[in-house]
Amino acid sequence: MDKIICGELQYDEKKYYFNFRNNILVIQPEKMKDYNRWWFNYQGNNDGALEKRINVEGETNEGKFICFVDVKFSHLGRGTLQAFVPAYVLGKGNSVSPLPKCVDIEKMSFEGKSLDKFCYPKRIIKHNDFCKEKTVKLEIDYDQFKNQRFTINKDVFSYDINWIMPHSLDINNVLNVKTLLTIIFDKPKSINETVDYYRKVEKFFCFINNRRIVRFSDIKLKKKEPVNFGFENDIKDIEFQFTLYITEPQEKIDILDDLNCIRLDDVKYKYSKLFKNIINEDFLIHYYPLNKKEDSLVDNDKFTQVSSVFESEFRKLFPDFKSTVNNEYKVIKESLLKHISNKKTKLKKHPAANKKQIKTEIKYCEYFSKIISNIDGTLEEKIAYSLNRYQSILNEKRNHLLNAYHISKIKNTILAQSFSKRRNKISHGESTGNFNDREIISYILLRMCIYCLTLERCKFSFEDIEKMVNKLF
Repeated sequence: MDKIICGELQYDEKKYYFNFRNNILVIQPEKMKDYNRWWFNYQGNNDGALEKRINVEGETNEGKFICFVDVKFSHLGRGTLQAFVPAYVLGKGNSVSPLPKCVDIEKMSFEGKSLDKFCYPKRIIKHNDFCKEKTVKLEIDYDQFKNQRFTINKDVFSYDINWIMPHSLDINNVLNVKTLLTIIFDKPKSINETVDYYRKVEKFFCFINNRRIVRFSDIKLKKKEPVNFGFENDIKDIEFQFTLYITEPQEKIDILDDLNCIRLDDVKYKYSKLFKNIINEDFLIHYYPLNKKEDSLVDNDKFTQVSSVFESEFRKLFPDFKSTVNNEYKVIKESLLKHISNKKTKLKKHPAANKKQIKTEIKYCEYFSKIISNIDGTLEEKIAYSLNRYQSILNEKRNHLLNAYHISKIKNTILAQSFSKRRNKISHGESTGNFNDREIISYILLRMCIYCLTLERCKFSFEDIEKMVNKLF
């Protein structure tokens, strides 16, 4: 059964009672409006939905602070409103009066399986040889984990490993270890800013695990406030914690139990650069699978998604690809652009009577100039170039795929041609039929190439790229 939270809040300078369940918030005024009067006003003045997205704060029946983030209310009737809740914040304590509000947040922390995989917490546990000694010894060795701090835009990302001796009914569990990512903000953040920060961190771990959605088991927001303990001058700074809950799509997702993902040790020397590149809006992750089952399937939608993401990442690393690898192409391209530019200049100086015609011709000059500037090699050429460039990285997976499909030998140009032909058929609405072996092989290798392009753009060596990519694929 889903958790139900009830309490009181202030909205539009009025007191409301609220009920929150199944991600839906319903608020009811202290005194319900007369139905006939409400219906008349409702029909004449609005369309049933209120205009702005807002944050609304209140106090639960347990006396805890709560804030519903970025909600947009609609009318239910007689002054009662409802809204879907994308995220909410719940205070951890209720022993201080007045309740601390979740503003000016100084720190944000994350826990979860994806973090434990990225920064393996069991590394701090040392043990003796169980087979040679009668006594089993376990020791905590913090020397195995030092200097795991990174600064990104003046915010400090700190990876720490925590451990506790569990006091629970699980009699077989000796020691609990977990990884904690704490972000110490350079400047205090609002709740909405921390939600934006959450999206960035989630996107980074989507890349790390090759998954479209990654969930964290616990997200805490932290701040310090001075508290008076009842005596004169007895004021101390106390850290207050709030839990951030994010409403995610109800999809079946997984993070695999094995350690086949990119690890902190793999990227720590270029962590900041990688993080900044991943969180950019133009970095696309919509083609990542949700789970292992989806990862093993391919369809036309996935095929075109991988194609578009590949071209996006390729263009970032090789913005002038064809002009770089083919001098004749570069000369002709530059000549065409120069000719169009000269034509445009002459048209602007032409004292023609028909200004409308001149204006139209100038517009077409700009149109063709833009097209020619952006043309820098076909998809087939870019795929063949990437398959050759990352041959050493792809070789193990490539050979495995060829053996699986009983293919003794095949050129990269043939694989590139197979992928490009099917993509073009899909784009033009032609019948494609079932996938053949070359299309599937090229699809899998191209997904690997996308990671190679991203990691090379972040200045990782080919040796490091090979290690990381072959963990994921």
